[in-house]
Amino acid sequence: MADENNQEKINELKKYDFLIDIDAKELFAELDYFLRQGQHIQYKHDKQTLLFNFIYKNEDSLKLYYKDFLRVNLLSNKTTDKFNKYYYLGFDAGNRGMVRKGNYEYLDKKHIIIGLVFWELYELDLNYPESLSKFYEILFNHDIYKDSFLRLFANINNETKDMYEDIDIIKNEIEKAFGKFEELGWIVFENSNKSEKNIFSVMPSFKRLTEEQYKNDIENYEILCKEILK
Repeated sequence: MADENNQEKINELKKYDFLIDIDAKELFAELDYFLRQGQHIQYKHDKQTLLFNFIYKNEDSLKLYYKDFLRVNLLSNKTTDKFNKYYYLGFDAGNRGMVRKGNYEYLDKKHIIIGLVFWELYELDLNYPESLSKFYEILFNHDIYKDSFLRLFANINNETKDMYEDIDIIKNEIEKAFGKFEELGWIVFENSNKSEKNIFSVMPSFKRLTEEQYKNDIENYEILCKEILK
């Protein structure tokens, strides 16, 4: 009977065979930390390549581990292109949170709008503003974007207000949004110094903003704006 019980335990552990991977001791703790913090792990992210490869070759057993022990899903986007693939921890339908110290955390609605406007410029208009300074330049030299952002974020109702002060408020909100995108692994700044963050690279996972996760917010864009103006 004891032998049977031991064999059952051995068979159970075999499900999580990523633990016997030669790189597990070096990589798994770091990988687990980043995933729980809500980061998206992707091959294109230079600092995550080793972590991505570890998931890529142990995907099935890692999925079982997270489902059995944390009751969350290790997910990836639907592509066979390794260069554009990414992994993240997700929840069942209806939840759009991310694991962070055991709690759900959502993107601020203002940051969703900032992300959507950036993506429109980046993907649809082909202006590719891969720096905050370029993003500001496009926004504040485009009347529709500028007026919309002033109304939404600075909440201008009085023509006598100082517009430059309001623009600083908007820039501050954009910096917060891109700081959050960086935490998620959606972008990577060239310089890690907070005061010098400007040029960045867009990661494949940024597309999650335009897909299922925030589908309801995108479809109800006008309602979203009204909520911000309350």
